[in-house]
Amino acid sequence: MRGDPIPTAAFESLFAFHKDGTMLVSFNNSFVLERTAAHGLWRRDLGWSDYSFKIVHIRRNLTTGLFAGKQEGVGTLVLSKSGDEFTTDGYSIVYSVDGIPGTPGCSNTVGTRFKLEP
Repeated sequence: MRGDPIPTAAFESLFAFHKDGTMLVSFNNSFVLERTAAHGLWRRDLGWSDYSFKIVHIRRNLTTGLFAGKQEGVGTLVLSKSGDEFTTDGYSIVYSVDGIPGTPGCSNTVGTRFKLEP
């Protein structure tokens, strides 16, 4: 599912994985539409380093503040040997206000765990 990176489409996000299999993702990429935090589910797949996840978030028009649809994303996550870095491959679909799905788009993520250190 990996595609060519689009440097102008890069943005920051924060993933929080909870022990109960839920997750929360915050995005920092406001273009024309504002994304709310994404809520999702995750599970461990084969071995200790392979995971799957699914997230959904609401989209609002920044000009009007009105509901602009939702976006659902699914993907796989692989932890590094240290467990402190990860990569993801996934895709998402944006749904219109009427629930009509748009064209899927791919995504790739790299992440680093942050720690509370003295």
